[in-house]
Amino acid sequence: TAAAGVPFTLTVNALDSQGNINASYSGTKILSFSGPGNSPSSGTPVYPATAEFTNGSATFQVTLVKAETIGLHVLSGSMAGTSLPITVSASVTTGFKVTAPFAVVVNVSFAITSIETIDQYGNNTSDYSGTKTLVYSGPGVNGSLSPSYTTTVDFTNGAATTVLVTNLVYVQSTNITVTRGSLSGTSNIVHVISPEEFYLEYVSGNNQTGMVGTQLSLPLVVAVRNQNGLLVAGKTIQVTQSGGSISQTLTTSADGLVSLQWTLGPTAGIQTLTASLIGISSA
Repeated sequence: TAAAGVPFTLTVNALDSQGNINASYSGTKILSFSGPGNSPSSGTPVYPATAEFTNGSATFQVTLVKAETIGLHVLSGSMAGTSLPITVSASVTTGFKVTAPFAVVVNVSFAITSIETIDQYGNNTSDYSGTKTLVYSGPGVNGSLSPSYTTTVDFTNGAATTVLVTNLVYVQSTNITVTRGSLSGTSNIVHVISPEEFYLEYVSGNNQTGMVGTQLSLPLVVAVRNQNGLLVAGKTIQVTQSGGSISQTLTTSADGLVSLQWTLGPTAGIQTLTASLIGISSA
């Protein structure tokens, strides 16, 4: 067994065709490794590039970062082998993973999807239980109205078990940050919208380079979504650009997307295009 982020000692033996240690296998050997994955937060395992074999054996340290049970595959030249399954446990709890709905209606109660404890590598931890008082921040106020949250929350094995009733009062795209003591975590973007409101979302095509007076090689793509996060057809957007021209229709197609072919203006330098819908823009 091993803990995420904690080096442990691994011994590799070179075997002959009979399965015995080949004592003549010695010297510095180049190794490659596979099997264990990257952590949820994109941390990567740490392996030595080489190992010193003496009488057919080499001992070195390895650091794994994803909580899982998996075999470690080692390759050196034409020789290869796989360890017995290694169980990697999460490290100590260092923060929260907060998951919230993609879109919510302003001043209408909803539930935050989940709050879970994680280690520094993003692995879920299970050593956090009991009733906790949480502090929330991020979403804005609206005059005398303030967001409301569920602050007293029961945790079991690192997961909140209380229904996390929340009410946001300001129309915006925001994140919800949850804090308790040294632990904190920030949710995905939450779009707080008015009833029946639609909003614009950037998809692709930003930061291209092209010659003046020519059409960019890739289209600029934006999407229109409704309050449930679903793509919406038949919505017209407005486009303003610092130069050049747009020839396409500005109404979302059946898949809720608008794909714009932009011919740049005649002046060299940075040129910008902004698409807008109901006061929300995407450059």
